[in-house]
Amino acid sequence: MDIFKEKKCFIFDFDGTLADSIEFWDIYGRSKPDLAHFYEYMKDIYKDVIQPIPGSLEFVKHCHDTGKKCYIATATDLKVCGGCIERLGYDKYVEKSFCCRDFGVRKTEGFYKKVAEATGFDIKDIVIFEDNTEWARVAYNDGFDIAAVYERHNTAFDELASFAVLTVTDFNLVKKQTEIRMEALNG
Repeated sequence: MDIFKEKKCFIFDFDGTLADSIEFWDIYGRSKPDLAHFYEYMKDIYKDVIQPIPGSLEFVKHCHDTGKKCYIATATDLKVCGGCIERLGYDKYVEKSFCCRDFGVRKTEGFYKKVAEATGFDIKDIVIFEDNTEWARVAYNDGFDIAAVYERHNTAFDELASFAVLTVTDFNLVKKQTEIRMEALNG
């Protein structure tokens, strides 16, 4: 499937897909501190430390520049990570960012369907870029096409890749491949 030909809307998870932040969330997973206190800690991490996954910003810009409507959909409260989305520059290329709190659901509770409804796009016109196997599986079961994004902490990446229409191990490579295909089509 050529998602650049067949799809109109790309929805990107943030943590682990666009932002290299999973190691900090692993701290939460191991120690289970109070979420409100951990969010306060993470605000500073997002403000100063978190960096983009290499090539991801350029890829989102490329998607935007080729006419795709791009959105961010994250489990993390935008009050915590929204400043990072802006600091890293993703806000210039996405129509809007959504978080689970916007809809009062978890990612395993139809979050991506709620995001699709909010964007006005039909599920068949959307690709979800996701690094979390469980969350991607829920979206896949809801009828979405999935782009599996490699994240070094995901021990179930092979499973994620098994039901994806696209596997992203390097955003720069995917961008280059789509540029070559587009040149061939227009050439």
